[in-house]
Amino acid sequence: MLRPAASTATTAAGQDTTTLLTKPETESLVATLFPNSLPTATLAQHGSPTWLTTHHLPLHHLALQSALNVRSGTEEYVSDSLLPTLPLLIHDLVLTRTWKAQVYPLVRAHLAAHASIVGYALLSHECVMLNLLQACMYKREAVDAAGDAITDLVDVATAWMSYLNSDPPTPESSAMTSAGGVNQVLAQASETQLVNDQKLKLDFECAWHALACLAHMSHHVDELPLAVLARMVNTKDVIYLLAHLLDARVWERKPKGKGAAASVEVYMDGQWVERKGDDVLLVTKCEGLAWMAVANLVLHGEVQRRYEMTEVRRKALLRLVAQFDCNSTLLTQLPFLEPVLRYLLTLQLSTHDPDRPAAHAITASLGVLVESLPQFPPSTLVPASVDLSALAQSQQQWWTPELNRTFAMHLAHAYEGNVLEALLEVQPKCSVCGVDADQRCSQCRSEWYCSRKCQVKAWKRYHKDVCALLAGGDARKARTAQENKDKRNVAGQAAVEKETRFVELLDE
Repeated sequence: MLRPAASTATTAAGQDTTTLLTKPETESLVATLFPNSLPTATLAQHGSPTWLTTHHLPLHHLALQSALNVRSGTEEYVSDSLLPTLPLLIHDLVLTRTWKAQVYPLVRAHLAAHASIVGYALLSHECVMLNLLQACMYKREAVDAAGDAITDLVDVATAWMSYLNSDPPTPESSAMTSAGGVNQVLAQASETQLVNDQKLKLDFECAWHALACLAHMSHHVDELPLAVLARMVNTKDVIYLLAHLLDARVWERKPKGKGAAASVEVYMDGQWVERKGDDVLLVTKCEGLAWMAVANLVLHGEVQRRYEMTEVRRKALLRLVAQFDCNSTLLTQLPFLEPVLRYLLTLQLSTHDPDRPAAHAITASLGVLVESLPQFPPSTLVPASVDLSALAQSQQQWWTPELNRTFAMHLAHAYEGNVLEALLEVQPKCSVCGVDADQRCSQCRSEWYCSRKCQVKAWKRYHKDVCALLAGGDARKARTAQENKDKRNVAGQAAVEKETRFVELLDE
């Protein structure tokens, strides 16, 4: 499935916006991706060459266009087109998680050795799906469109919250964040280490997309069925998970090195950014989403009536009071937290008798007798008769170096034109000295420089091998075409000189 070339349009305000897919192209692509209302994807097809080109890449393009629409403030026609297909998107998400949990450990070594880029696509597919679902769940009508599959999305989102609360290793080592960039690490690290680092980074990013989905769903509590609300609040205990997440502050860490005591690194847009001075008190996007979800849930009357406030849950919520003491500007930055603080102070003054259940606890246990269950449990996705070892061996035959090179070129085409620049929120930095950069490698288009001097230094040190890997056949084709063009120009110039000399001889 070929991708149309990126185009640039101008909004009514005079702002240039990059378009990867127009609205008619998006609607046609969604209709092609999901021709049926029932899920047809299976674990055996996951990762095949056909799946990569006709399923993963189109969804990747839709995610890019959705991000472009949000960034430019234009009509979000991607999420509008995907609303009728939400159950299928959630099924694809659960299927991808099942493949990562049960099949990926068996094929990890093969992917690292023979098809690392294909492996990255397989690992990033869940992130792509969560990105699309995040955009869709922003709309209130998405709850009805998802139907019973909303339970599966709740389970996935809460599973990622549990992952964040398990103190996972943070992605990107000091070598990855230092001047020299990711490309220097690519040139020095082994394939297995790169794949493991990629999985760690993608898992971290998936968790924050899941948090955004959860925050958007918390806006639509009135639309959620009571059975789903009971599973979210009591069975999965999402309020406790969010309270623990805010207390642990996984999105920030202390940097290493000289002068690090007065600064902090925060996770923003897929990378760690250092903050100093008063900027340390600024609320990050991740923290804001967590607070938003907590506020929407604890202040909702139906949630308060059905939430069984045990002593463990009460202590977890009361630990949030310290967040307001540590950050005196928190209420100024997030004014919607004022009623949350009043609720916490009231909860702090109340007493809890563990021997006598409160009235709301009785209501919580008797209010809902039927709890919603997942529509796509693992037992239906992976039947007992499936031999996972045989499935892994058959899938390994697909992933060859040739497929890896071909897919890499397809993936590179997605960022042609101004797509990458439109997605960048910050000024690119020079990979050598770290200052603002306005020049880029003309072959791989992935490395930024501030000057010719830094470009030459990076080329000699590490970028030559990486550039050949990223540019692949396109760079060789371009060089060959340029050489042929130069030869034709030389030959044409020689012919002109001969003809001119011949005319001069005739005149003589």
